[in-house]
Amino acid sequence: MNRLCAAIAGSVFVVACGASPSSPAAPTAVPAASAAPIAPFPPPAPPGTTRGLVGKVTGAGNVAIPGAKVVVLAVGWYGGTTTEASVMTDGDGMYNMPEVRAYAGGDSIGWLLVGASKPGYFADFKWWLEFPEEADLNLRLQPFTTSIPLGEAVRGQIGESECAGLGYGGWYGQRSPCQRYAITVPATGTLEMTLSAPVFNFDVDVVRPDGTFAVYASSSSSPFRVRAQVEAGLTYEIRVAGGWSPAREFELLTVLR
Repeated sequence: MNRLCAAIAGSVFVVACGASPSSPAAPTAVPAASAAPIAPFPPPAPPGTTRGLVGKVTGAGNVAIPGAKVVVLAVGWYGGTTTEASVMTDGDGMYNMPEVRAYAGGDSIGWLLVGASKPGYFADFKWWLEFPEEADLNLRLQPFTTSIPLGEAVRGQIGESECAGLGYGGWYGQRSPCQRYAITVPATGTLEMTLSAPVFNFDVDVVRPDGTFAVYASSSSSPFRVRAQVEAGLTYEIRVAGGWSPAREFELLTVLR
């Protein structure tokens, strides 16, 4: 999948495609029939810029979800994430972060990614590209509907869900076609995921229960192997995205080592 091709403040920056098991990338555009025309990335806010952030986390039927964790992740251009702020939703599903600062990581430029998570639900993410202007980022959670057994191969298809995350999707609130799985690991170790498909160009990431990322990787060759460190008894979310073509089939095998 194209990692990134975007104009920023009059200059063009390009990040090459290919396998990258440890380096998340800035968001890529997601063409869609209903999507707005693709625009260049806005320039990052100056370091030290701060503002508050409020929003609501809901589920099916727009029902409020209390006790969800909302995190703001700083994502650098060349990879790496740090948690800038976090808070729990109240009884009405509302969250309020009094102060969030602009990206202040090691890369020369970077943006903010806002996510919500709660045990038993698939996480949701949105890029906060217009910081500090854009506000009131509402997020939606869906209950785990697809759990997979450890050690068995499963067949899946891109497009049954939509995701935004590291290196793909999420352009101005748009989400990319994806497939999501929940997997509970019985012991601490390394979760090894092998993805195979006849037509190949896939992104894979693993979301921890706290809404942060254990790993992100992309590849244009099959089979594609990704590894993430996991802890005993926790449930992780495996997300597979396949570019801009939703009808992509694949096989996923998970092994704990």
